[in-house]
Order: sequence, then structure tokens, then C-alpha cells
Amino acid sequence: MGPKRVLITYGVDVDAVAGWLGSYEGEDSPNDISRGFWAGTVGTRRLLKLFDKYDIKTTWFIPGHSLETFPEDMAAVRDAGHEIGLHGYSHENPTDMTIEQQRDVLDKTYRMLTEFAGKPPRGSVAPWWETSQEGAQLLLDYGIEYDHSMSHEDCQAYYLRTGDSWTKIDYSQKAETWMKPLEHGTQTGLVEIPSNWYIDDLPPMMFIKKAPNSHGFVNPRDVEDIWRDHFDYFYREYDEFIFPISIHPDVSGRPHVLLMHERLIEHFKKHEGVEFVTMEQVCDEFKKKNPVPPGALMPAPTALSSWGIIEWGSLSRSSNPRIPRPCPTPTTREDDKVLSGRGRMVQFCRSAAILPFVMSSSHDDIKEAPGYTNDTPNIELEKAEVEDHHEVFKRGEGQIDFRTVSWIRAGIIFLKIIFATGVLSIPSLMYELGAFPGAVNVIGWTLLNTYCAIVQGNFRNRYPGCHSIADMAQVVGGPIVKELVGFLFTVSYVIVAASGIIGVSTALNALSLHSICTVWFSFIATVIIAGCASVRKFSHIGWLTWVGFASVYIAVFIIVIGVTTRDRPAAAPQTGDYDFGYRVIGNPSFTTGITAAATIFVSSAATSAFLPVISEMRKPKDYPKAVYFSMTLVTASYLTFSLVIYAWCGKWIASPSLGSAGITVKRIAYGIALPGLIISGCLYVHVAAKYLFVRILRNSHHLQANTVVHWGTWLSCTISVAAISFILACAIPIFNYVLALVGALCFAPLAISLPGWLWLYSHEGYLKGNVLQKAMYAVHVLLVLLGAFMAVGGTYGVIVQINQAYADGQISSAFSCADNSGSI
Repeated sequence: MGPKRVLITYGVDVDAVAGWLGSYEGEDSPNDISRGFWAGTVGTRRLLKLFDKYDIKTTWFIPGHSLETFPEDMAAVRDAGHEIGLHGYSHENPTDMTIEQQRDVLDKTYRMLTEFAGKPPRGSVAPWWETSQEGAQLLLDYGIEYDHSMSHEDCQAYYLRTGDSWTKIDYSQKAETWMKPLEHGTQTGLVEIPSNWYIDDLPPMMFIKKAPNSHGFVNPRDVEDIWRDHFDYFYREYDEFIFPISIHPDVSGRPHVLLMHERLIEHFKKHEGVEFVTMEQVCDEFKKKNPVPPGALMPAPTALSSWGIIEWGSLSRSSNPRIPRPCPTPTTREDDKVLSGRGRMVQFCRSAAILPFVMSSSHDDIKEAPGYTNDTPNIELEKAEVEDHHEVFKRGEGQIDFRTVSWIRAGIIFLKIIFATGVLSIPSLMYELGAFPGAVNVIGWTLLNTYCAIVQGNFRNRYPGCHSIADMAQVVGGPIVKELVGFLFTVSYVIVAASGIIGVSTALNALSLHSICTVWFSFIATVIIAGCASVRKFSHIGWLTWVGFASVYIAVFIIVIGVTTRDRPAAAPQTGDYDFGYRVIGNPSFTTGITAAATIFVSSAATSAFLPVISEMRKPKDYPKAVYFSMTLVTASYLTFSLVIYAWCGKWIASPSLGSAGITVKRIAYGIALPGLIISGCLYVHVAAKYLFVRILRNSHHLQANTVVHWGTWLSCTISVAAISFILACAIPIFNYVLALVGALCFAPLAISLPGWLWLYSHEGYLKGNVLQKAMYAVHVLLVLLGAFMAVGGTYGVIVQINQAYADGQISSAFSCADNSGSI
């Protein structure tokens, strides 16, 4: 026998009053209703005390009726960190309901629990453990990942098969009509955590007047023996098993049963390898170890967070104002796999009401269920009105509507975030690397950054409560990783904003022929940038980005034309022989090469700045369009502009590149580019400030209200970010080095390693999948490692280069008044 791995999970069904209404036939008995009230209050509190004593996290399956009847007690369950799952509304038996009734109950309770818990429920228990034939399909439609109602196994999780059919015996017919085996239905990706009547407290120990077999007076020590024997047998026969225990506050809240639980828990804890977990943890571990069967029907992407199954505003209409609400947190998981089965594609309606259907006896046909009418909401309309419950910025009366950015405007914002820094820095790096390696670097890094941007966006749209890369880091790594990534994110855009200040101060020096100290020009640039960045919405900055992009693009185009009209580069000796310095393949040292690579990488790596923009897009699902539009233009422009300028200037390229065609053309170019340089710095300051602003005011009404706190916090964030950027710009006044530093130190982990981790988190099953899936998994592991290499190697290279620049006199001192434009 090998090492033991035992997952014990408590499932608590809060039947309370709902149980008497839907199942126990006590709806006419005030005494039974009173017993239900005791279960929802006293029984619940005692179980919470028990679990707190042993530091056990459990899963509570709460009927909608119990949630609305006992809001404070259920909030205590949630706030104690226990998982919340579905359990009907009034403990209705699904086999007694029509498909329409089942759908309505699931729809209402799904909305209620999502609002209550701040995230969609991942698991469900059918009341009485009676799952209807169509019930499993409804769970799949709503993105439910596991069920705890069936009994194909007793100590192992498995993927549920739905739609089995069997022939009932009809003695009025010939025997041959019923002598047929059970026919298997369709395999699903719904994880089944088995139920077991023998490890359930209710049948033997709850007094139900109309159920003679549940008289409620069984000695708990006899029940304890049964449960202990189950556990001991499993422990002897299996190295790994799960032990799901089903209890009810109605029963286990009683003193004699509580003492039984204490004895059992202490018995379990004596065994090596035992761990108490929630059912979602069981589900996650099972999926990691067991790939989904090929062709299985998969759970749909989570209804509220991805596809808008719930209609606009339905949460607030259906909610009980007495139910305390948590701040929504993006902690759900979804699977992107296509819904398919039995050789045919099944298209499900992702709207306010799911298209109802039942399986025929042959399981080959899907047909409309009773109750389906033409009043079913329009699918396209509902998809357009995507549920915003988890979005950071809500839409509602009396609130500032931040979500006004179209995908075209988002694409221009992305383009301006990326374009200015790269097009000004890449040409001068071609000499270090050579034309061919330089071109490969440009294409390779922009393609990689485009892919990583799509990975980030897809992940964010599955977890729409994520406003920034830090929020996504919390999903995969917890609060410590969130804080680390949030710090890197802020630092990165503060440093990039410093490069924007350097660019503007360089332009002002070029235009004025260095009329005043460069520090003063840097200060003026900071004030202008901070003022522009203080505009609250990306949509209001959006029109500026058109101007900014056009100005920089035209300016660089003028330089491209300008360098091609000269006999020799403006910075080269104007008489006599000179070394032109054009190399197809360069021969850089490690520090020079890694610094150049880091600079080219960072020129398209600011994709983490795209994520806050998604929160302000009208249709977040249009994000990929904006990315492909912007990154395609960026790649083409970087490649053509840098190669042309290098071909005509060789090693005599200025940094920034606008100084490469002589003083007159340089002044014209900088004059045209100045608005774009300002707007670039504005965007970087805005992104960093918006992260801090949302972090400070999130889940407060001040976030979207014109209050003193709102404006005071926002202006404090923009001014503080701009001030720190000013200090950095004056301390490291060489444009390329600033970019290389932020690329290696911050963007390598943010734009390479973290997207790789996000992908691995979303595709854990690939580790045990087919050869192609394993290869894809390995590639993304290498992506994480690549980011780590660039972070360590690149930071080392940049620090060496900066030290050398100080030693060589390229940087005279921090806060130097020297001209940084090369005009005098």
C-alpha cells in the first residue's frame, strides 16, 4: 500500500423550514415548521461552532427558502469561509416537477446564491438526492461543475453519465418486452461526488411523523459504528479515497449527534493522510488527475460571469433586501470546451431563459419541453444586455457610467499605450543586435505579447470582477501574489510614465534649443501630464489618443523621409571617411544584448494596461478585436520604421529616434510629436492611478459618485504617480535604459510569466491529456520560465549598462540640467 490521501468533506443541507414544505409533509403542522426554524437558527449556529472548533471548512447546500428566511445565519456561514451550493428553493423533489418548473427553480436560486456569495455556485445537491433525467443537463447549462446526488461510487469521485435508460417491467406484456439491459447515456464533464444513504444523518435520526422508517430515535453510537466502519474499510482497502458526509442542522445540531461528530472527527484525525476539505476542492483535485472523457457534454461557461444567462437587473429584482451581500470576488473557474455529444453539436440558449428540452428514450433527439412559449426572451437582445453583477463598474441610476468605450476606441487606446515608446527606441537598438536579429526580436516579441494579451483578456472576461492584472493574480495565487503583482504593476507604469516625461522634456529641449534647465522642462512635462491624466474615464481620454497616435506616427514618418534624403546621417561626421556601422548580424555582449532585447520586448509589453480598459468597454467580449487591430499595426510600424531608419543611419541613430535626421527636421518632428508624447505619459499615469483608485475605493459608493472622497482620492492618486515618475525621470534620464529597466524588472513577470500561469490555471487538465495537450502545457511552463529569465538577466544587464553610463559620463548626475535632445 502506498501513501494515503483521504479527503473528508462535510455537506450540510440546510433544509430547515423548506424541508417540511417540499419533502417531509409537515406544511400543515405549526410544530414541524417550528422545528424547521430551530434548524435554520440554533442548529446552524451549533454546527458552525463545531466546525470552528476543529478548523474545518465545509460545503453548505442552502435552499433559496432558507437563504431568504434566515439571512443573518446564512451570512454567518458564508463569512466563516464555507462553500455555498445549490439545493432547490423549497426542497422540491425534481422528479415531481416539469422541466419548466425545474428550470425556474434553478434560475432563481442560482441568481440568489450568486448575489449572496459574490460568485456563482459550483456545486449542487438535488433535494432527496432525486435528480431528474433532464436535471443534469440543466446543471451543465448553468455551468455547474459538480453534483452530489448520485451513487455510482461510494468513495471515489467520477464523471457523471446522463440519460441512461431502462425498461420497466409491465406484467401485462410479454416477458421479451422488458428483458433488456440498461442503456448507457451520454458522458459529461460534470464531476459527481457520490451520495451515500448510509453516511447521512437524516434517515435514522430525524423524527418525521409520516415516515415510519425515520422515527428519529436511533442510537447515535449505532450510526457512529456504521460511519466508522465505512471509513475504516476504505482506509484499509484504498490508498486514495474521498469520504463525503451528508448532514443537516435539523439533525446534527442536536446535542447527542454533535457529540457523535466530535468522536468521529477525532477518530478520522488520528489517521495519516487525512484532510478535511470542501466539495469544490474535491472537484478540483479530481479534475486535475482525471481528464474529461472525449466527446463529453461540458458545463457551459459560468452563467453570470461570462455569457449573460441571467437577464439584466434580475439580481436586484429577485433579491431579499435583508440578505447581507458580500463584495463580489472573481474566484470561479470555467471550462472553455465546446458543448457537444453523441456526434452532434448542441447549441444552448444563453439568455434569460434557457431553451428547455428533455431527452427522448433513445437519447438521440432534443425536443421542446412543455411550457416553452414564444415569450422566451430574445437571445441576441439578452446577450447584448450582459449581466454586470461581477463587473467593477456597474450600470445604474445615480451612478457614473464608466463603461462607454467601444472596441475601436479601445484599440486606439491600446495603440497609443504601445506605439510611442517602441517606435522611438527600437531603431537605435538595431545597431547593437544587427538588422536580422533585430527584426526577429521585433516580430517575436510583438507576437508573443499579442498572444499573452489575448490570454489575459480571455481570463479577465471569465472573471469579470478582475479590474487589473493584480486581481487575476489573486485568482491563481491568492492575496500574497495579488499584492506582489499589484506592486509590480504600479511600479512598472510609474517607470514607463517617467519615460513619457523624458520624451516630453526632450521635445521641449529640441524645440527651444535647450533654453532652460532640463529639470524644469521635466517639471513642466509632469504638470501637463498629471493634468491630462486626471480625466477620470478612458472614454474621455480616447479622443486624445487619436490625436496622440497620429502625431507620433506622422513625426516618425517625417524622420523616415528625412533620413532617406541625406547623403550621410546627421549625427555622423559630415566630411571624410567614417564607419557607417550597418550590420546584418551584430555581436553584442550579454549585457548589451539582453538590454536591447528587454527594450524591444517592453516596447510592446504594456498589455497589462489593456485590462483596466476592458472594465470600461461597452462590450468586453470585443476585446480581442481591439488587441488584434492595435498589435497588427504596431508590429508592421515597428518593423518597417526601425529597419528603414537603421538602413539609412547605421549606428548614428539617436535615442529617441526623432533626432536622427538633423536639427531642423528633429525640431519639426518633435513639434508634431509633442501631443503624442504628452498623451503617452498621460495614459501611463492614468493606468497606474486608476489601479490605485479602484483598489482604495472598490466596493464603496464613492467609487462611482461625485463625492469629495471620490475626487480627493482620484486626484491624490494621479498627482502622486506623476510626482514619483518625475523623480525617476530626473534620476535616470536616458530613454532606452528607463524602458529596459521596466521591461526586465516589471513587464517580464507581468507580461510573460503571469499570462503563462493564467493559462496553466485554466487548463490544468491538459497535464494528463493527450500528447498535443501535454505539449501545449509544457510550452506554457516554458513561458513562465522565459519571463523569469528575462526578469533576472534583463535587470542585471540594465544595471550594468546604467553603471557604465555613469562611469562613461553619458549621465553626468541625477537631476542634471544638461540638454537631453542633442540640440547643442
